[in-house]
Formats: sequence, C-alpha cells, structure tokens
Amino acid sequence: MSACLFIGFSSALLLYYVVGWLTSWHTLELQDVHREIAKAVDLDVTQVARVLRIVLLGFVVVLVSGVVGAIYAARGHLGSRILVTVVAASTAAGFVVAGGLFGLLPGVFAVAAIFQLWSRDSNRWFAVVNGREVSPAPVAPAPPPVQDAQDSMREVAPPPPGWSVPPGAPPAWVRPDARPSSVGTALLVTAIAAATAIGGSLLYLLVYVAIPHDQIVQAQLDSSLSDLVSVTDAEMRQALTTTAVFCAITVVLGAAALLAAWSLSRRGAAGHTALFVLSVVTIIVGTISIVGLPWAGVAVWVVVLLRRPATLRWLSERPSSHPPR
Repeated sequence: MSACLFIGFSSALLLYYVVGWLTSWHTLELQDVHREIAKAVDLDVTQVARVLRIVLLGFVVVLVSGVVGAIYAARGHLGSRILVTVVAASTAAGFVVAGGLFGLLPGVFAVAAIFQLWSRDSNRWFAVVNGREVSPAPVAPAPPPVQDAQDSMREVAPPPPGWSVPPGAPPAWVRPDARPSSVGTALLVTAIAAATAIGGSLLYLLVYVAIPHDQIVQAQLDSSLSDLVSVTDAEMRQALTTTAVFCAITVVLGAAALLAAWSLSRRGAAGHTALFVLSVVTIIVGTISIVGLPWAGVAVWVVVLLRRPATLRWLSERPSSHPPR
C-alpha cells in the first residue's frame, strides 16, 4: 500500500537524522545547541543533554518500529497496521518539531497517510487479506426510468459478460468507470506538494528581487550561521543566486505538475505520463539535496499511486461516446 510506503520512508528518513545526531553528540555544534536549550529552560547543561539523549533513543525505537511495521502492514498484518498508525502520528510530530515550517509538509502527508490507511478501501483490503467476509454494499432502489434510451443504457446497463463484481462493489447502475481512490489520492498529494513548493519558491524570489542583495548578505553574515560555517561575501552572493535559479525552476516544474494533474483528472494519458516523469525527476533531485528530501518522499508516493493497477485500468478503459448498437 502506498500509505505504508510513505510512512516507512518517512520513518527511515527521520531515523537517519536521529542517528546522525546521536553519533555527533559531542561535537561543538551540538554542544552549543545543548547550552542554548539549557539557557532557555534554566537547567544544567548536563541534565539537558541527558534528557535529550533519552528522548532521541526513544525515537530510534519508534522509528525502527515504523520501518518494520510498514513492511508487515503492507502485507496485511492487522497489528502492524495499528503500530504504523501510532508511528505515523509520532513521525508527523517529529517532522514539525524538528523541521518547523520545513517539516510541515511531510507532517501533513503523514497525517494524510493515516487517513488513507484507515479508509474504506483499506478496511476492505485488510479484511480480504485476512480471510474475513466482506458484506456487500446495501442495494438502493433502482432509479426511475430515463426518457433517453442511450442515457439509460449508459447509466443503468448491467455489467458485461465475464465482469466479476467484487464484494462491496457499488450498485449496478453506478458507472464502472468511476475514478479510483488511487487517482484521487495522487491528485490531492500532487496539488498540495506542488502548491507548497511554488508558494515557498515565489516567496524567496520576491525577497530576492525586492530587497537589495547587500542587505541580505549582511543579514546572513551577521546570523548565527556564520559562527558555524566560514562563508565569504562572494560565496554568499553565489549561494543566493543559485537558490534563486533553483526556485525559478521549481516554480516551472510545480506549474507543470499541476497542469499534468489537471490533465490526469480529465482521464488524459498524457497527464499520467507527464506526472510520472515529473515525479521521477523530483525523486532524483530531491535525494541529492537535504531540502528536497520531503518532496522526494511525496514523489515516491505519487509514483506508486500512478502505477497501481486500478489507475492503469481506469486510464485504459475509456468510456465510449456512443453505446454499442
């Protein structure tokens, strides 16, 4: 399941950072962080370091459980489904606390993964995998006769010969070409991720254009970042320009993703292909930059949804504009 994939990937990503913090526990950078926290909470540095270490070790246990639980939940294990839900909630909180606004996007998608994990389709899938009987959907009364014979044939015609109606399927008069949940989830995930990327990039470009570069460079050099990393004036200007170019490319790719999602919502094969290619590009670019890692995780989720059999079948079985005679 795509929700299990995203939760497992998010848990592995957070686990990477937590282990990195623990292995660099005695570095000067983390010692400075310990002192700042101790000053804020008015405690001894040793006590703060001990508490933080215990909290991080607890996160290691939770995140390892998330990776393992996601694997077993994807195979239909009911206990792992509950475990993954708890881990996803913890992962969302961890992303927001550790990353602030930067971690808000993966936190939102972790919550969305929880909803998908307990959706009606997921409940039916877990029931079938575990050998439970799935009660069929209640049969509603037949619709009134339609004057137009062609409309009647399109809307209320029974399934064709050989059509296997699974348990819990919609009534016979509901059009079988309804958009599957995998497509709806892919569209929603793409819209949120692309809109967030476009909004953040446009905000940076607005600051880059509106504020003189001398002021931006001086503000960066006066910040606490200059105490940890030695950066010259020329390097800072180059970094600002590079980031502006990257943001401009992000705006274009985000707009293209929204356009592809719109085409996919109208059952366009070109939109499906374009969104798949853009997601693969996002995965490649995101994995080589720390800032792009959350978007890489979301792109993996979209790729899995686009390759689902229900999505491909929905694209291939286009409804005919005229009923057969």
